[in-house]
Amino acid sequence: MHKKVITKRTQLLLSTIFVLGIFFLYPTNLFAQDFSLTVTPEVQYIRIKPGSKIRHTITLENKSDRPITVTPTVYDFKADGKTGRAMVSGVSSIPYLDIEDINSSVLTVPANKRAQLGLIFSVPEDAPEREYPLTVLFQSEPNSSAINTSQSQLVGAIGSNLIVLVSHQEQLSNLINIDTIQTPKIVDSFSEVNVSPTITNNHFAATNAAGNVRVKNIFDTQVAEFKIFPDTVLGYSSRELRAMKTDFQPEIEPEAVSFAFKPSHMLGLYTVEVTITAPYTSENPDEVIAYDTFTYLALPLLPLAALGVIVVTSSYWIWKRKTTT
Repeated sequence: MHKKVITKRTQLLLSTIFVLGIFFLYPTNLFAQDFSLTVTPEVQYIRIKPGSKIRHTITLENKSDRPITVTPTVYDFKADGKTGRAMVSGVSSIPYLDIEDINSSVLTVPANKRAQLGLIFSVPEDAPEREYPLTVLFQSEPNSSAINTSQSQLVGAIGSNLIVLVSHQEQLSNLINIDTIQTPKIVDSFSEVNVSPTITNNHFAATNAAGNVRVKNIFDTQVAEFKIFPDTVLGYSSRELRAMKTDFQPEIEPEAVSFAFKPSHMLGLYTVEVTITAPYTSENPDEVIAYDTFTYLALPLLPLAALGVIVVTSSYWIWKRKTTT
């Protein structure tokens, strides 16, 4: 019974994080004066078991006073390797959709009404386990019945991103490694410190980042701690991590912030510890998957620079006096 709850929460988290804008590609709202078109879902995570057939529905809502005609096109996309932004490949590789039929269809959304596009996924029993990140792009067409003005000829596009996982089981990757921890090697004692860890998912299925980042001084005293924001990392891709503003709560949408802190003062060596754990909604959220550290030196750079100027100036005047006497 407990396992079933965990699975539902995991699916809820994946959908929530995707909708928060993990994979920005096209605006989900198309506005052009009296044109207004929205798409639902903005992003959706779909798991399909081999040997099954499912239908996924995308809804377009026209909030304007004239009909809007759109043509859908299905594309593959991949993450940019840093921010999670989707990059369209221009082709579609998923073999379980009738791509030709979808790409040749035309959808007209009446004024102040909704219209739907149904996608039928048919996956055979022998289908290999794989993840397919897809974008269904809707491009609006000029309204031929409208008055021939520049406004009537406006054309735009909106997209719905789908993360389609073909697998018998829900996949939660523990094949994560920490690529880099970007922090200046020398920082000013009185300045803000920014930490930018990047991780790589070496599994074929998407997963959610989890864990913490801690900063300790030479005496092992903790001076800062952050929880890692549950950003989605696509299979075989990398992503720069972000911090959560507050602790993770499954019922509340988390807010992402940067790993930045500004103590009253710092002096000496400090260690940044990055710990990657299993996703927050997994059965073992405390399981450590990856761990790495980075050490930086904090110095009062401005006072040291001023002292350096004084020393150089004093040395110069002493030398000059000696050479003139």
